[in-house]
Amino acid sequence: MGCITKMNYSIVKWAIALPTIFCTLLLWGCEQMHLKTEIESNLTLGDIAYDANKNLGYTIYLSENEKNVPYLVLTNDYGGNVLLLRKHLLDEMKPYRGQSTIPSYYEESEIDRFLNDDYFRSLSDTIRDIVVDSVVIITDIESIGSVGTNTQNIHRKIFLLSYSEVAQEGSLVNAVEGRPLKYFIDDPNAVCATTLIGEAGSWWLRTPNTAYLNTVYGISPDGYVGVCSVGGAEGVYENGVRPALCLPKNTAILRDDIDGMNAYIIRS
Repeated sequence: MGCITKMNYSIVKWAIALPTIFCTLLLWGCEQMHLKTEIESNLTLGDIAYDANKNLGYTIYLSENEKNVPYLVLTNDYGGNVLLLRKHLLDEMKPYRGQSTIPSYYEESEIDRFLNDDYFRSLSDTIRDIVVDSVVIITDIESIGSVGTNTQNIHRKIFLLSYSEVAQEGSLVNAVEGRPLKYFIDDPNAVCATTLIGEAGSWWLRTPNTAYLNTVYGISPDGYVGVCSVGGAEGVYENGVRPALCLPKNTAILRDDIDGMNAYIIRS
């Protein structure tokens, strides 16, 4: 009869132990998968915000004109709610144009009306039902044209971001309309935006340059903050649009297949 050498004995021990190790690892893997599934099933919109856990992707898809469109989940504390910004520019450029005497005044401007009328109605019933009336800080009309810095609050479902929210440095000719967003502080290049087909474009902010009556800040295609004329006797100037809106931070979300990608959507 042969004998079991020390080396052979070790092999035998491992051969006996392997099924147990395999089963243990399999059970551990199943437990982790179950735990991950349980965590995923309990996720809310506030959990995936950039300033909460950017590793979760900070992107949610909303139904817009019956198409799924990506929105960036920028913060879970915008007046106590979650701030979303459309990742891409709208297909069509739009004019800003406020009152005829003060064209750069945001309240009841043409862009404000468009966002809270046509654009708002393009969202699905599920989204429209939960969009929050946000307190939006805008420049007071009397500050425009006088290099003033006074602000006022308005309530809006949909709005544009401000100079203060996207720019790291202040300006002497604009009022402070909110706080800088961490998303843009961490990556100044994040202000660059494209259309859905990847073409770089410029886009409106809601903040007027208070040295004049008809100039508003915007973001250039290469990411610079600049001043845009809203138009005048020479015509009406149009620019790209990135709608922003707020939803409750406890809004339930889930993963779904979006154009072949595993992505977050609002749980209906």
